Amino acid sequence: MPALNLILLPLLISLIVSWLIVHFSDKIDWMTNKLDLHGVQKFHLEHTSSLGGIPVFLGFSIGLWLLDEQVDGLWILWLASLPGFVGGLY
Repeated sequence: MPALNLILLPLLISLIVSWLIVHFSDKIDWMTNKLDLHGVQKFHLEHTSSLGGIPVFLGFSIGLWLLDEQVDGLWILWLASLPGFVGGLY
């Protein structure tokens, strides 16, 4: 697979998922955590989606999947990053 596809496909999918999260976060309340406005980690003045890690992890996963054809054992890297991703969703 050409090296350009290894960069463009994960980037494109990440951008599309990011746009979907930003676009629908005004329409779907659970995406913005509107019920939790007084935590120490809350520094935005407006409601802001806390799902920004999903497009990043999705692009990372697709990039690893495309690279797995050339380099063996990258699924271990993905598996090692999974607990950090799942923990970040909470």
